[in-house]
Amino acid sequence: MTTMNKDEKKKLINRTINKYVKSTKRQVNIGFVNVNELTFLKTPFSTFNNMMGGGFPRGKFGVFAGPERTAKSTFLLQCIAFNQAEDPNFVALWTDAEDSLEISWCEALGVDLDRLVIQRAPEDHDLQSMEELLEEGLTLVKTQAIDFWVIDSIGALTPSAELKKEIIEGKMLDLQRKFGEFFRKAINYISPKKNDGQENSQFLGCATVFIGQVYTVPDAHVKFEEVRGGNAVKHWAYWRIRTRRGAKKAYIGEDVDYTVPGIEITKKVQSGWAQYLKLDKTKMNDQEAREIVLHFKYGRGLDAAHCAISSMIANDIFEKGGAWFNHELLPGGKICGKDALFELLTQDKELRNKFVHLLDNKLNNTDIINDNNSDTESVSSNGETERE
Repeated sequence: MTTMNKDEKKKLINRTINKYVKSTKRQVNIGFVNVNELTFLKTPFSTFNNMMGGGFPRGKFGVFAGPERTAKSTFLLQCIAFNQAEDPNFVALWTDAEDSLEISWCEALGVDLDRLVIQRAPEDHDLQSMEELLEEGLTLVKTQAIDFWVIDSIGALTPSAELKKEIIEGKMLDLQRKFGEFFRKAINYISPKKNDGQENSQFLGCATVFIGQVYTVPDAHVKFEEVRGGNAVKHWAYWRIRTRRGAKKAYIGEDVDYTVPGIEITKKVQSGWAQYLKLDKTKMNDQEAREIVLHFKYGRGLDAAHCAISSMIANDIFEKGGAWFNHELLPGGKICGKDALFELLTQDKELRNKFVHLLDNKLNNTDIINDNNSDTESVSSNGETERE
């Protein structure tokens, strides 16, 4: 018995493709090595970019899920602000199904509201369905002018049949069925493509993120947490992040002076908390189940500079000798004390970016060190889940 070898098979397939291309009048996209390279929207957080393979992948759906008050919205707003600062043409869409987006907080995080399209239900219409909201958003994405789309949130989207209390086969229309319809349609519009009629013009794709909630599922043997949205969201999510707050011992403390009549006191207070981000699912790389730690500061959001510097220290970017940190890029080649290092790199952004570049190179070639005790941005293989 004889079979075709590889070259014969490829020759036959290519001949069939060419014949089909000639016979059809529509564009055909089929062939060997027909794989799109992913492009990414970077974030201000180096270890997050490394864990994700570069940041948020364009042309893909993702889910950023966790309990309340774990900085989900804050994280995504800071990513929007970062990309707006990097690219003067960057435009984002925020579907505010929860009607919870605070303009003052957006401004405090550095978001340029002139390049953020905010979609809300009309003020005189408080029963807008998920079909209407998602279709409106998709209409804007179809223009290929939106780089980043955030839907806030899965739990706030309600199918029209549920709003009208229609019963289908004895039960209300399932949320995940409507999600399935949306994903199958939307993937054609968020994906990278060449712009029609514009030579050498390329739409890089729209990175689309659903903010999600988690709930505890009772099981016969153990309780575990699930992300809302059903199987459609599970299947179509190219990546999924789970967020949680760290233990109280990991909270950031600062010395604050209190004045009581006749007494002066210095007391350490909680000025923020540690946020854990676990890569719960990924189709991009082999980093699934990795977890990093970021730092949230009250009134300022997630502190990208603090996170980057902590990660540099944990991953031995500096040579340490006693209280001294040594590196040829430092003024005089060294600096004494962790506080002095933080102050220098926080104020000198250009120098910090040079160290971030060294950190990126190291993280791309080694495992990230887990050092939770020193409040560093880190990676571990275990994780639970909790938020903002």
